[in-house]
Amino acid sequence: MRRFVNSRLAIVLAVAMLCAPAMQSRAARSGWGFDKENMDPACEPCRDFFQFVNGGWITKNPIPGAFAAWTRFGALAEQNNDRLHEILEAAAKNTKAPKGSIEQKIGDYYASYMDEAKIEAEGIRPLAPELALIAGIKDLASLQEVVTHQHNVGVSSLFGFGAGPDFKDASKMTAGVGQAGLGLPDREYYFKDDEQMKRIRDEYVKHMARIIIQVRGRCTSKKVASSSHHDSSFSRSAARRFSLSSL
Repeated sequence: MRRFVNSRLAIVLAVAMLCAPAMQSRAARSGWGFDKENMDPACEPCRDFFQFVNGGWITKNPIPGAFAAWTRFGALAEQNNDRLHEILEAAAKNTKAPKGSIEQKIGDYYASYMDEAKIEAEGIRPLAPELALIAGIKDLASLQEVVTHQHNVGVSSLFGFGAGPDFKDASKMTAGVGQAGLGLPDREYYFKDDEQMKRIRDEYVKHMARIIIQVRGRCTSKKVASSSHHDSSFSRSAARRFSLSSL
């Protein structure tokens, strides 16, 4: 994973190096451009072009202990998270934000999320209306109503739904529906009979029982029906997943 760092840059370096002097001058003036300090000039480009392009950056940026890999994009994402955190902290502390303003809303939302004492005190009481809806499912019609409600509030029950570029025409955006709902990584975890899968299933049932007992005080289900769930090979095949139809 580490060797993914600047892999795109490596592809275009041959072109970029032709204008490196001008870019260096521009970088010195404005703080952006191609930085030769990230290269490893001691490495022969014909021997290891990746090291030649990225060696300096890799040396100066060891993988942090909290991460399995570290890239320029990872560093950028963390920098963005830090800035978002600063915005949220400031909004939560701003008691003078106009009522109904974006700052007041995100400040209150973040503050409520970080109030662990209140969260622990309330337990699952805030979920009571949602649990009541689930408990009220009696037939297909009521199941459809609950699933519709959950999708409206952002819970992808049974399936996921969203918009994205058309698989065969990127100029178009199409609605997409995908399977969802399994707790284990793939349907084969539920059906394979080797010892490892059996052990995983046994531990999974125990895990779910503990959660249900904590939430509801009793366990009412021991097995998940997943026979209609596609396997992982289906999800990896764009051709199999693409089924365009009109509504």
